[in-house]
Amino acid sequence: MNLVSSGSYLLHLGPVFASAVAAASAVAAAPALPAGETPTGDAPAWSAVADLNFALASGNARSASFGVDAEAEGGLGWFHLQVRGGAFRASAATVRREAVGAADAFEVRETVERRVSANRGYFRVRLGGGAPEPAEETDAPERTERTERTERAERGIGAFAAAGWERDLPAGIRSRYDLTAGVGKRFGDSDPEAPPSLLSAGLSFVRQRDLIPDPDTDGNTVAVRLDARSGRRIRAVNLGLDTATVWNLRQRGDLRVDATGSAEAPLSRRLALRASLRTLFDARPSLERIPLTGSPGAAPTAAVAVRRERLDLILFLSLAVRW
Repeated sequence: MNLVSSGSYLLHLGPVFASAVAAASAVAAAPALPAGETPTGDAPAWSAVADLNFALASGNARSASFGVDAEAEGGLGWFHLQVRGGAFRASAATVRREAVGAADAFEVRETVERRVSANRGYFRVRLGGGAPEPAEETDAPERTERTERTERAERGIGAFAAAGWERDLPAGIRSRYDLTAGVGKRFGDSDPEAPPSLLSAGLSFVRQRDLIPDPDTDGNTVAVRLDARSGRRIRAVNLGLDTATVWNLRQRGDLRVDATGSAEAPLSRRLALRASLRTLFDARPSLERIPLTGSPGAAPTAAVAVRRERLDLILFLSLAVRW
């Protein structure tokens, strides 16, 4: 059986994948801290998770894919910092074989055509603030039940600022940058056993560049962005839902939704198996050029621009590493 000839792609990803596996093994083998203890004692707690997936096929069918998603978040005094990033790339090779020579003496030659079928990446940083934790409870008579309910409701509310970049070549997006500012609220920070939740709304400036420019769409626009994250634990399985909705204020029919649902089953304190389904909806997708023919099977005479599919579904099965 021949090795997969993915060329420079596999040579480029090989060290990355090896480093990721080595890091995952080191993290998994590291001794766990006692419950409730942080690595720096009284320092704010930080957490991180990375998802790794890799697939390889060789022989008559040749393909390779590699994906990584990582997230880290923690407290910086009164602020909360969150950093997220990821990339996914898949390629396939078509092998054409021909015999050269006579019928009783010939040589088989192969021609390999490689094609990248998926190339996605993103990076996002979010810095937010929330109301500080209330001081130690007292039995002062002026504290009423209504005051305590108000403090609990205001806890975790604060302004935030975020910046992001993403690329989605299968969807025709060369690059998309955004700057967002708004107000958000965090839930569940007081319960270490429950996955944290987040709800935020903000105003976003978006700059998008497509592979094929759209004359009817402005690449620079202002939009309303809504982010929501929720989680729930059912026995040993963690369920999560993460959504981002962006509504273009200049073109009311331009709406984008990015929703990811996940289920995670722990293997150990550090490792888990995760299945996630990502749904990408774009009411006004980017353009692509397709050949124009006079009749089915005829040679193309020109090329026309049409819109791509509105909906993308991506299913991931990956190994999650926490530290």
